[in-house]
Amino acid sequence: MQAKIPFPLLIALLSGFCKASQASECSDIDRLVATTPSPPSTVARWTTFQKKQSSPFKRVEIALIGDSLAEYWPAQIIEKAFRPVWNFGVGGDQTEQVLWRLSSDRLRETTPDRVLIVLGTNDLYNRQKPCGVIVGLRAVVGRVKELWPSTTVAFLEIPPRGRDFTELSAQRAEVNQAMRDSGIKTFSVNEALTCSGRQPCENYQSDNLHFSVKGYEALTDLIQNWR
Repeated sequence: MQAKIPFPLLIALLSGFCKASQASECSDIDRLVATTPSPPSTVARWTTFQKKQSSPFKRVEIALIGDSLAEYWPAQIIEKAFRPVWNFGVGGDQTEQVLWRLSSDRLRETTPDRVLIVLGTNDLYNRQKPCGVIVGLRAVVGRVKELWPSTTVAFLEIPPRGRDFTELSAQRAEVNQAMRDSGIKTFSVNEALTCSGRQPCENYQSDNLHFSVKGYEALTDLIQNWR
């Protein structure tokens, strides 16, 4: 029997995503890791997914899909700009976990006006090559569009992190540039978040990865006029 190509990888191949990055070269394994749906790796993350896949709203103004940077976005802050909000972020997720979560047909019961993808920093931190991350992110975009064809999709560019905000900076820039070139709207967060490079920066928590309340306020200001 002929093996079937995983759906996200098929999207990537058909759209030419495998050639998206010139700065790094990917093997088939790199692409498969990023695009093969994979369930949560811990009981806590699986429990979070089960809770979040049941939305109380048939229609939401914005859905946040991604990792902990999405999950921890305070409802009381983002609801100043959009309401209702459906937060479908799960801490620790990479593209393959998000693709697995998006495989649930129950999600068709919800109709978001717009989807903001907040994803990619964990992939890079776990040594996924930028070209693999790009393929994975674009597969996530493709799956979102398949689920909700009328939804407007945007990507929150992978934010600076680490000491002096330089950790993985070259890889992050490569992924963000490729997503800018992908045909969807992106939001660049560098200027809004990094306090002109000064640390400690009030927009970040002490780990220089996760955002503070002020950081989420800055992000909400950045996206509030997205229509």
